[in-house]
Amino acid sequence: MNKPRAASILVISFVAAALLAVIGHSFLSEGEAKFGAQSYEKLENLAKDRFVNGRGLSPCDGDAWETLRAARGRLISIGDSNVEMVAVVAPTFSDVKVVAFGQNYIRAYRFPWESEAPSHLAGWFSPEPKKLSDISLSTAEQLAITTPVARHIRYAMTAREYGFDGVGYYFGIGENSCAFAWMPRGPGPGGLIASIIEEVSGDEPSMHRILLLAKAIDDADGAR
Repeated sequence: MNKPRAASILVISFVAAALLAVIGHSFLSEGEAKFGAQSYEKLENLAKDRFVNGRGLSPCDGDAWETLRAARGRLISIGDSNVEMVAVVAPTFSDVKVVAFGQNYIRAYRFPWESEAPSHLAGWFSPEPKKLSDISLSTAEQLAITTPVARHIRYAMTAREYGFDGVGYYFGIGENSCAFAWMPRGPGPGGLIASIIEEVSGDEPSMHRILLLAKAIDDADGAR
């Protein structure tokens, strides 16, 4: 007489266990989905921040190469013929800056904008420049500043970013290495290099700040 009752209890136990398993799996799946959505959102935000604030320099196109050749040629014409590395800062419809990194010096020039020039290169470099700064460097200072910048010029690999109104940065080492950045900003290598260029071409360049910015590039590279 007890066997049917025992069988019924066993069936009920199996049914209850199955029901609890389904409920538990439902709660677990919901929790996993919620956690997954949060993780995806976090990763999306990190990628977006890295794209804006962690950008390096980009490879040059033909126009960038021509820009740097023209800048180097203009520097030679004004007597600055020992340039090892050059940077051009070109805001839209505004004065252009050229920064020359030579052996134990950094010199910055400003070329007034000429709106009637037949081409942008002629408009950028044909006017008589004004020297903005002339900084003497020790060998140690020169290495500390130019080494991290040159590294990012030689190994430029960030996808190019374009715009119509803004500031383009062109960087070159000799005839073989060229890099470009559009509106570099943030604490990444591109933003730090742009900050160095702005500092050396400012009214009162601070060697202490320039060295700190160069070290920050090394620190950022070392943390990758």
